Amino acid sequence: MFTSREYGKIKAEAEKQGADAGANLAEWAWQDTFGGRGSGTEDDARKFLQGIDNGDPLYLDRIPRLDLSGQWAGDPTWDDTFDGIVWEVCKEERIHDDDYDASSDECFMIFTDAASLMAVQWTEDALRAFIAS
Repeated sequence: MFTSREYGKIKAEAEKQGADAGANLAEWAWQDTFGGRGSGTEDDARKFLQGIDNGDPLYLDRIPRLDLSGQWAGDPTWDDTFDGIVWEVCKEERIHDDDYDASSDECFMIFTDAASLMAVQWTEDALRAFIAS
């Protein structure tokens, strides 16, 4: 069973790793749209940013979402990701019981929410920088 201190650290690590994953996703998508592999224009960037600001699904749905399905060989799964998060916090002992499963469910939401928020934030920041350049 996790102590409340350990669990707080696990949730914080889930949020940190989720935000990192979201930034990485957005950066890859950016390269394909506006970066070195893309051909997006300043006008495209303005429209995209306006679409995000307006909550337009046409633009929001183009921001990649984290895929932890493990559908393809070598792709991460949530179980692998959560084990890594717990390992970062509780390196001495692995815990596999009902509390671990409940913690996993809550941390999954924390991780994926942080990834989604960071992907949008990173994209907005990159669009603003692209327009300003």
